[in-house]
Amino acid sequence: MSKIFSLVKSEKYDEKFLGEEGLKLFYLLKNGVRIREGFILSTQVYDEYLNGADIDKELFHAIKELELKTKKKLGDKRKPLILSILGDCTSGKRGLLRCDGLGLNEEIVNRIGTSFTRHQYLEFIKFYSVNVKGHKQRFYKIPIKYDYEEIYNKFLNNYKKIEKESFPQDVERIVREVVKKCFDSNKSDRVLVTRKMLGIDENEKCSIILQESFLLKDALRGWIYSRNKSGFPRGCQYGGCLFEDAKSAKMINNELKGNLIKIVKKLEKMLKKPIKMQFIIKNNKIFVDDYSALDLVKNDFVKAIYGLTNDKIITREEAILSFDSKLISNLLHSEFDFSYKKNENEI
Repeated sequence: MSKIFSLVKSEKYDEKFLGEEGLKLFYLLKNGVRIREGFILSTQVYDEYLNGADIDKELFHAIKELELKTKKKLGDKRKPLILSILGDCTSGKRGLLRCDGLGLNEEIVNRIGTSFTRHQYLEFIKFYSVNVKGHKQRFYKIPIKYDYEEIYNKFLNNYKKIEKESFPQDVERIVREVVKKCFDSNKSDRVLVTRKMLGIDENEKCSIILQESFLLKDALRGWIYSRNKSGFPRGCQYGGCLFEDAKSAKMINNELKGNLIKIVKKLEKMLKKPIKMQFIIKNNKIFVDDYSALDLVKNDFVKAIYGLTNDKIITREEAILSFDSKLISNLLHSEFDFSYKKNENEI
């Protein structure tokens, strides 16, 4: 069996070599939900890397196959392959490295020429400098309002002062370094401390998810919730579907809204939980990027469970089992509210 798994429905994968996020992606594929093209470097590749093996050949062979699928090429000026990268473990992605814009360089950014791509490149320079090279974050702050050329030149000058060389433009070199640093982050102090606090095995192995990244000029991004806080189904209206800007929301036609609702309800039915789903729309096609259980508490949770039961997504028995002892205690014995004393004089 391959140590690198392509994100296609027909791929034969072994669950023990994947992390939580990787399994979620294959779960989507298995149920006919479209996701972005990509591949996963399994925990077997991670083991090889820890043992000193050269993983470049396997990595770039997988990238070459992705280039054929997407008809794009890493580092190409006209049709560049841009990647997102995410570190992943059995317990999830907590503390591991993740970034977008892997594959951008100055020439590609100038050719694309959008403000979003320029901002994305600044974020990537910051990520690379801080997380890969270990620079201080204070050298790479991006103000809310800024002049791109001014901040860009400032970042490049700061990088050159510290590294004694210009910021790298060779995208293959950058990909190689970021992937290895992503594996290294599995043993970082931040990850180990987080696992210790949560009671997770400190020796968990790491896998890496690499997917094609869509630029905002070609795609729209947003979230949709399967239910609102009252527990009833929520359609893809402006309140139920959050986009990066209002203009994006207005560009979504009724057919796409209907398809979004179908997908999020399908996932809710499969998971038997109210969920929120992150999606991308490109060329009138919906790509699911991520999904997770909707974080509801107390009365909101009760209403959502009632809604799932009423819609016959879960049984009454499953609904009862959804309540843990802590939630039942909070519902029956709410904490005493001392807020009424705020404006009272002391006796």
